[in-house]
Amino acid sequence: MELIAHRGASAYAPENTIASFKKAIEMGLKAVEFDVQISKDLELIVIHDYTLERTTSGKGKVRDYTLKELQGLDAGSWFSKEFQGEKIPSLRKVLEVVKNNEFINIELKRDKNDKRKFDIQLIDLIDEMKIKDKVIISSFDHEILVDIFELDNTLSLALLFHEEIRDLKEYIDKLGIKINSINPNKNSLNENYIKKIKELNLNINAYTINSYEEYVKLNNLGIDRIFTNFPDLLSKNIWHTL
Repeated sequence: MELIAHRGASAYAPENTIASFKKAIEMGLKAVEFDVQISKDLELIVIHDYTLERTTSGKGKVRDYTLKELQGLDAGSWFSKEFQGEKIPSLRKVLEVVKNNEFINIELKRDKNDKRKFDIQLIDLIDEMKIKDKVIISSFDHEILVDIFELDNTLSLALLFHEEIRDLKEYIDKLGIKINSINPNKNSLNENYIKKIKELNLNINAYTINSYEEYVKLNNLGIDRIFTNFPDLLSKNIWHTL
């Protein structure tokens, strides 16, 4: 079972920043995950929350700011003084850092009532970086995945779920797109649900696992990958608590 650095090495550096991704690489992880949103001026930026207060010096909604305005914020001091001045990165900048990784999970996000689409700009950037074979696009907003599939039906796609979907095959069939993976909440997983997913020949990438005990449990259940904030989870064989 492979480890994926969740928003980078986010237990050791501010999440979704260049420092966090570089730390994950330094710690030896070959797989990384991060969140992408659309700025006011339609640029692709890497940040998790729809609002700025938790992880930056700014206030308000991410979508109300331009890329330049967002990059003028401090995205590191909330974590520690060591990271003061860390910036919200563009997707391009992040891909330049992680493009040599073996697995890149890009989670696409948009705020409630925001119907702007991730257009060909995203596809072109992935093609430019020559990383299509490494990238998987995931989202809780499955309409986004339908839009991506219509732009490029060769990209790998993953459905993010908080809870178990009982009629999973029927749900995927209604979407009308090719799915490669299910990215479920670890708390939704049980033997029957895992069996259902595997019968559809889909990979399972579970989130977010931060203890060795949880790792062992999911490994025994046959999960393919897990998202973790602790890239050293196995190398140190240590236990962490949320």
